[in-house]
Amino acid sequence: MKLIYVGNHDFASFALAKEAKQREGTYWQHEVSPGETLQELEQELISQAGDLYCYDLTSLPDSEELLVSTIERIRQAVNAEVVLYAPGYSPESRVLVSLRALGIGAVLFEDLPRNSVTMSLDRNLEL
Repeated sequence: MKLIYVGNHDFASFALAKEAKQREGTYWQHEVSPGETLQELEQELISQAGDLYCYDLTSLPDSEELLVSTIERIRQAVNAEVVLYAPGYSPESRVLVSLRALGIGAVLFEDLPRNSVTMSLDRNLEL
């Protein structure tokens, strides 16, 4: 299993790296540069061919429409599971509602204790 984290949040990055190790998988992180968009990263992320992509929505400056369409294109291209890291987002925010409509509903809303990340992944994903 290959876990890919796209964002700048140290806690989320650390928790997912630890999760990859526990699942005997690999981990790759793309730290988002200021102003860098997910759309600009699309081909690089597809080339990484991960099994699970975790997007830190707070690190990505794309519009809601571009976030939704780019996440869906990457998911379709590599047939990957998706987890969204969205602290501060409302479950009813337009971007999350749009992604849920596409079948992407695994969301971490807060900084969770490390063992909660594992439980949340297990609960939301069947890996």
